[in-house]
Amino acid sequence: MDLRGTVGGVPVSGTASFDAFVLKSNQAYLQGSYALSKNVEVYARLGGADMKSSDEFSDSAKIFGTVGLRGFFYTNGWFSMGGFFSGKYVFQL
Repeated sequence: MDLRGTVGGVPVSGTASFDAFVLKSNQAYLQGSYALSKNVEVYARLGGADMKSSDEFSDSAKIFGTVGLRGFFYTNGWFSMGGFFSGKYVFQL
């Protein structure tokens, strides 16, 4: 795979092979929400995640929290269209 792009406005390129690379992650969370109206709701999420890879890299469980706002602009019987705003914080324990 040929990688090209920019990071902070600086051109970056390189080559990488991901054929033998395996990344595994476990994630679990609890979510609660409250409907402000028929088409708008706020939600909060608290959970944890870890990660391990085939090249001996691992990261222990991290706890995170998320809050968000979700709304629908158009709704009919079987189709809805809308958007959301979400923010996440990872606790450094």
